Formats: sequence, structure tokens, C-alpha cells
Amino acid sequence: MLNPKLTDLRNALEAVMTSIGKSQEGSVSNIDAIASLRATNSELIDGLSSQLIDIALIKLANEVGNRKGPRVAIQPGRDLFGNYPGVPKMLAMGRGIKKSTLKATFKEAEQWLEEHQTKTVVNTEKNEGFRNLVNEFREYALTSDDTIEQAMRRKFDQAHD
Repeated sequence: MLNPKLTDLRNALEAVMTSIGKSQEGSVSNIDAIASLRATNSELIDGLSSQLIDIALIKLANEVGNRKGPRVAIQPGRDLFGNYPGVPKMLAMGRGIKKSTLKATFKEAEQWLEEHQTKTVVNTEKNEGFRNLVNEFREYALTSDDTIEQAMRRKFDQAHD
């Protein structure tokens, strides 16, 4: 195939899934569909391999960015996110752009929370830990452009003066 397109692969996968699904009362496993797609469309897959690898790596990068941080310490031995379950390590700042949660400004954190509040979320408390963190440390921000890390440092410094 001269110039394979991702839409060609999607269409081929849809046809494979539809075909398998018809023979198995509507259900098809991803493993079976991919095995059949590889068997019948190997040239198409080969032609798109670089693009498919990029897609897989972007998916992994998104997963890494969505991981929740087990510990965040500004001062040695002090876990600052311990009281805030579900705080992401990184925030999506735009298509394909991530930023460390600690380096996010309060303006960016509020925007992220607003965008994620409007999405349909099965677990409505998913972002409550992060919201609580932003709310608690907001009073230590001098401007909306201060980072969460700066506010945490101010709170810690005030507590130890």
C-alpha cells in the first residue's frame, strides 16, 4: 500500500470486529480482533507502524501523567499530598501538554478543576482531594500565578517560624 492512512486501519479493524461479532453473538475480544487484523492486514499495519508506535507512546504518556502521586515532599520526610487522595502527578494543560502539579499556578489548577468538573465522571469525588488541596493552599498564594509549590512552602515556612 503506497500511502496507508489510519482511517484505512480503523475501517479494517471495524470490519474484522463486525465479522467476528456476527459469528459470536455480537461479542468480540480485542485479542481476537487484533490477531485477525494482523493476519489479514499486515501490510497496512507495517505501513503505519511508526504512527501506531507514536499513538501507543502518547497513550502511555497520558497514563503516566494521570497517575496519582504516592508522596510529594518539599521538606525531607514530609508528605504534603498525604491528606489529599487522588491528586494527579501532572495536569493536562492542553492537547499533549502536561505540567507537574506542584509547578501549576492556582489559575491553572482552578482551570483544570473546572474542565474536569464538567466532564461526565462516574466517581463524582474523583477530584475532591485535589480540589481540597487547592482550596487549603489558596490562602498562601500571593497571586493566581503563584504555583502550588510556592504556596505549600509559604505555609510550611509560616508553621516553622
